[in-house]
Amino acid sequence: LHTEQSYGNDEFSTNFQAKNLRLEVKGQIGDKIYYRIRQRLNKATNATDDGLAKATDYAMIGYRPSPQWLISVGKMGQYFGGFEFDQNAIYVYQASDISDYADGSKLGIALTWTPTKNHTFVAQITNALNGNLYAEYEGIEKQEIYKSKSPLTYVAHWSGQFAEGFYRTKCNVLYRSLAKDNGSTVMVLGQSINGKWGRVFLDYAFEHDDFDFMRFCSIEANKHLRSNQAYLTDLTYHGLVARTDIKIGKHLILWAEGMYQTASCGSNKKLDGFRKHYNYLAGIEYVPNPDYKVRYTLNYQGQYYDYSKKCGIPDQSVNRIEAGILCRIKCF
Repeated sequence: LHTEQSYGNDEFSTNFQAKNLRLEVKGQIGDKIYYRIRQRLNKATNATDDGLAKATDYAMIGYRPSPQWLISVGKMGQYFGGFEFDQNAIYVYQASDISDYADGSKLGIALTWTPTKNHTFVAQITNALNGNLYAEYEGIEKQEIYKSKSPLTYVAHWSGQFAEGFYRTKCNVLYRSLAKDNGSTVMVLGQSINGKWGRVFLDYAFEHDDFDFMRFCSIEANKHLRSNQAYLTDLTYHGLVARTDIKIGKHLILWAEGMYQTASCGSNKKLDGFRKHYNYLAGIEYVPNPDYKVRYTLNYQGQYYDYSKKCGIPDQSVNRIEAGILCRIKCF
């Protein structure tokens, strides 16, 4: 049950939503081969240029030649490094801008090295896009931005833990070759403290796009400013995500999350310091039986968009109250 009130356009609505519905199959063949398929049931199912629908989050197979090494091939999630991205999508009430607009499921290959149980290193190469540049970014050739001969994403990732998992850290660097002479760089650093009482984590993310890979800045600017440029160029994003989960007995989880995100466009003076985006969330989850992956939830979510005076777009805020069920059904 989803109740939302928006300030700035005086809208109020109440409805039911299936925000994340998916079918997942995973398992092992012997000791060395594993497989994973995950299909989103409420996402577009038309096939893209890679031969798979965007609704297919995972379609991959992995081979483990030794306990320290793993080779994965197929459609997989790109590594983004932070603890926000590491969460199961079922339990994410509101993602940050960089995570939410990333569309991180791509065909590729990953090599994982785990020299000790406390440290993992990953090198990954995937497609930068699911489909053709001109199909995904209609009209971009008019801005003299042309497709790359090798539209690939390169990722280097490290995650480690210390003091028997009490302190954990993640570091990630990602580069997308989106188009000819146009790319996107993402760097994420995450820190987490964990205990029997729960956890708290803090992620910092930076992204610079030669053209608007995530599109939302271009959509907002074109809507309000009637810009002739379909996709903005020279965009810079910063983001902070902080979250805490506290266990109360065996059945209750109290959580709170805050996000601070900025977006700026260096190619347009009106859009310098374009917007600040604040997310503030809190809720309670009831877990009737810890052995089953079912949670009943009640939460509040607020968002505030603070636009620069230069661009003239009015500030906006959205407040939501949601009651729902988070459930992972294990068939066998």
